[in-house]
Amino acid sequence: MKMEERHSNEKMLRAIGEIDDDLISDAVTDPKKKKNWIIWGSIAAVLALFVSAGIYTNILPLGRLWGHAAANSIVLLDVNPSISLTVDADDRIVTAEGLNEDGRLILEGMDFTGSDITVAVNAVIGSMLQKGYLSDLQNAILVSVENDDAEKSSELQKRVSDIIGNALQSGNLEGTVLSQSLSDTTDLEQMAQAYNISLGKAALIQEVMALDATLTAEKLAPLSITEIALISQSKNLAPTALTQNGTASNKAYISQDAAIEIAYDHANVDAKDVTGVKAEFDSDDGIMIYEIDFRAGTTKYECEIDARTGQVIQ
Repeated sequence: MKMEERHSNEKMLRAIGEIDDDLISDAVTDPKKKKNWIIWGSIAAVLALFVSAGIYTNILPLGRLWGHAAANSIVLLDVNPSISLTVDADDRIVTAEGLNEDGRLILEGMDFTGSDITVAVNAVIGSMLQKGYLSDLQNAILVSVENDDAEKSSELQKRVSDIIGNALQSGNLEGTVLSQSLSDTTDLEQMAQAYNISLGKAALIQEVMALDATLTAEKLAPLSITEIALISQSKNLAPTALTQNGTASNKAYISQDAAIEIAYDHANVDAKDVTGVKAEFDSDDGIMIYEIDFRAGTTKYECEIDARTGQVIQ
């Protein structure tokens, strides 16, 4: 071992030594525990210590003792960053890959090879929080697990979802975790390639489109998971293959009531004369909008309003 590498590893071990032993023990032992093993504050502390020690590029070098184990499952994490974690039968990381530019930024300088998935997922969530990809405005994350064994897929899906949910809660973020299992992905590959999205996001879009014919891949692919979830929520769609814990944040947008009022003003109608009002989130060229439909007298009105600015689009 080179002298520089030896000093680097010594710094890392000293850094880890400053973290509470119980947290580290919980992070790498029993995978069936229901509670999260590392709170966000500890994640941030670990990341800070690695940076200060100058060894951020090698998070768990001891993990290399496991070598290149056979891949068993693929875990996809989508926010706007998309990340793929390939794990072995013991849920240890074989490879970690950013599937888009934002995903590569999240993983920049981190090597999880041989690490338990608990450590890897917590570090990924910590990086997303630190870099602002997860926040009060964008609070939804999609977990997709691909494994030919349905039982194993469901178990890993729940485990990863619990890790993320607890990490977000510990970070005082009211997040929402959407999760799904992937089996035959052949029909998803074309969509994923065409729109440069993950198979997990393609599966979510396919589920949502199946419930509302007005929605298209062109509309949904540019959106974040939070935005897709908001559209689904506002249209009362309930994809059967998807589990959702929490509610997607609408804090980045004007309220539905405000959008309706803008529509009435633009149409020059009085609210007391309006019937059959319907307001839903939708998208137009990657921009979140409100679609407002209503009647006033014998006239039917349709109005599209920029959900961020309140500007009438159409």
